[in-house]
Amino acid sequence: MKKNLKLFFILFADLVILYLSIIITTFLVNDFQLDYPFLEKHLYAFTFLFPLWLIVFYIQGLYSLRFLKIKGLAVSLLQGVNINTIISFIFFYFFKSFGISPKINMIVFTLTALVLLYLGRRFIIKSLTNNSFFKDVIIITKSNFEELRQELKKTPLVGLNLVKISEQLDINILDNTKVDITVIDNNVVESNDNLKKYLDLCVKKNIAFYDLASFYEEVTGKISLNAMNSYWLLEKLGKELEVQRDFIKRVFDILGGLCVTMIALPLLFIFGALQLILEGRPIFYSQERVGKKGKIFTIFKLRTMVVNAESNGAKWATPEDSRITKLGKFLRATRIDELPQLYNILKGEMSLVGPRPERPEIIKSRLKNLSPYYDFRHLVLPGVTGWAQVNYRYGFSEEDTLKKLQYDLYYVKNRSLWLDLRIILKTIYTVITASGQ
Repeated sequence: MKKNLKLFFILFADLVILYLSIIITTFLVNDFQLDYPFLEKHLYAFTFLFPLWLIVFYIQGLYSLRFLKIKGLAVSLLQGVNINTIISFIFFYFFKSFGISPKINMIVFTLTALVLLYLGRRFIIKSLTNNSFFKDVIIITKSNFEELRQELKKTPLVGLNLVKISEQLDINILDNTKVDITVIDNNVVESNDNLKKYLDLCVKKNIAFYDLASFYEEVTGKISLNAMNSYWLLEKLGKELEVQRDFIKRVFDILGGLCVTMIALPLLFIFGALQLILEGRPIFYSQERVGKKGKIFTIFKLRTMVVNAESNGAKWATPEDSRITKLGKFLRATRIDELPQLYNILKGEMSLVGPRPERPEIIKSRLKNLSPYYDFRHLVLPGVTGWAQVNYRYGFSEEDTLKKLQYDLYYVKNRSLWLDLRIILKTIYTVITASGQ
């Protein structure tokens, strides 16, 4: 079953379960009888609510094939249903025209939905991870891609089983091994004749084939620095010239920035005052960062470290960094310290979504030589949040930087308004759960 079809099936099952929960609730609260006017009124009202429920579930990661597992499912569903219950109470409080004042009914519905969603999800996950749904994959590459095998093992809902990694194009592999998909590293193709013979046999045997860079990207949500080459990347990053799309993104940034600013100003006032009382001055601090096409600009943040934290030179913050203040830990966890960068967004130096801007001295001293592809992340405006931030932990080493670069290049290559919305929704989850750093 294809990825999009799996996701649609899971989403559709959730929607059916939610409506079924309303019917069961009607039956339970009306002395085990179906009160049709009561049912019709609730079905109509909750039809406006359920899209919000599904959005919350999405933020919880309940529609990600890479992260959805039975382990931890109950906790994720409980968190999501609790948030949705609060949203529902608020909704019916403000929209009294629906004629619903949920009390016992809402509690019964919530418990029913939680139980049925959990049982339904368990059944779906077990069904979709049945071996009969898996496709066997072989990869032709000289690079070490054992990492990809481990990634596929951790994400059984993707439905791929890596059976072999071979260093050369060998037609005999297709005859002697059960194969559904073959993945070819362009860097190991020695001649077009061998490649043509190999692909011709794939067509005859109805075996799907992909280049390794694209396959890795589809499975992991990031770009492989080993599987691609400059020509492949330049071709894919040609989207930079799409002026119309960049104009739409700029309009989205301005409108979104103005909306968030209205919420941010009271928060900045409150936490600025707390900063002044608890930590003293300065409340804000500024730093130079590298922006689009290498242009240097200045960002502003709420101060989260002690004064003169970098008196011995610039360095990354670590998880237990003693330089971070007590209030600063909370500001970082909730990303509130980033709110002053709304000024940079409205000014056109940053976007709501994009690769996080790095400091020029750190790029020059540590990062520039890590990868020949590092500067490609500067093809777009840097962002307050990004694909790397919602998929990978806070980085404080060269190894972390390379991992995040893979996600940044994925964003640059695949950037779209839809991807921006997905990142913003995931960032909301980080803010609500205070799981940032």
